[in-house]
Amino acid sequence: MQGFKKSHFRKHSRKHRHLYLIMSTVLVMSACSLPSDATIDGWVNRTVTVLEQATRSIDQASQDWQTALQEAQSKLTEDLQSTIRTEVNDLVQRGIAATGVELRCNADFLGIRMRQAVQRIIDRLLGRTPQAFEPYVCQPIPTAIDLGLDISRRNKIEFYGFDFDIFSGQFKVFLEDSAGNRQDVSSHLDQPTHYLMTLNLAQNGVQFSSSSKRLVLNWNNRDLQTVAVLQPSLPLCETKIVNQTLSTQTYIPPHTRGDREFDGHGPNVSFRVSFSILSNQVRGSIYMKAEETRSDWTTAEGTKELNLYSPDPGWTIQRIVSDTFYSMSYTDDDHSEDVFNVAGDEPVWKLIFVGDTDGSEAGTDTKVDVFFNRLRVEIKQTSNCRDP
Repeated sequence: MQGFKKSHFRKHSRKHRHLYLIMSTVLVMSACSLPSDATIDGWVNRTVTVLEQATRSIDQASQDWQTALQEAQSKLTEDLQSTIRTEVNDLVQRGIAATGVELRCNADFLGIRMRQAVQRIIDRLLGRTPQAFEPYVCQPIPTAIDLGLDISRRNKIEFYGFDFDIFSGQFKVFLEDSAGNRQDVSSHLDQPTHYLMTLNLAQNGVQFSSSSKRLVLNWNNRDLQTVAVLQPSLPLCETKIVNQTLSTQTYIPPHTRGDREFDGHGPNVSFRVSFSILSNQVRGSIYMKAEETRSDWTTAEGTKELNLYSPDPGWTIQRIVSDTFYSMSYTDDDHSEDVFNVAGDEPVWKLIFVGDTDGSEAGTDTKVDVFFNRLRVEIKQTSNCRDP
């Protein structure tokens, strides 16, 4: 190939300088010398005419873009047009790939996109700044994520569009919650082709919560597409009765007065048990007092608090169905145990007391064994459900 002087290159117009850069690459491969200005102008004019005919055809019938480009390609027969012919062929092949069953873009959009691509070639030939490309997302599949489905039936999203490869690595995906907070989940985005991106929603992919609202595909700090996240259809909150078996409790009230010996003088024994709801727990209270019937009024007295029942997470206690209070009193007159069987639906079914013994008993041996009936509690579901 014959050389050319830098001074010769500088004296040409901007358009010619640009064309020399394009053509020098082509001509180096064919060992040809650079053509004259007149040859360049003629080649440019003929090439632009062919391409502008293609853009007009696409304008008139955008769905026939493939025919228009193939006709343009067949007219670009000169050696100097080989590079442009290759670019047009690449456009055709890209469009054909994009119009397969995988792509959800309509023919009008593809026609418009092809016209823009041809116009960029014309702008470059004429030394003009080509119109900037932007990625285009046609349609996500599916258009919404139903969390009520098994994960195997919703394990990915497919974003279909055009020119994804030009902007590879520039896309982001955010998971937005009901409060508007966004979590970057772009690490689960993959780009297998120039017209397809996939987002992994499987076990090792995007993880949703009960507050997840939508997925947002973002490019250049601009939201291109959103996909709604549909929370499962919640059942009505359930209400049910639970029967809780309570363990036997032994209580020794502390010594509070006199010496520790009842010495055959009673004692008078008072007892009560009660149930209540506190902080979503059923609490029990056992009270016992054993008091000597004469001076020095030896006394053992106190209360024992119990946590009898707590519901599972997601449930709350509505009410205690079974009886919540029982009391009794008697005077002990011997050193043996005193057994009382309690009838009915009381909180307890049997009580065994020890009052006086043959030693010092207040605070050590004076006690009560409490045998509880089953505790019946009404509870209501509060999570993963809705009120009527």
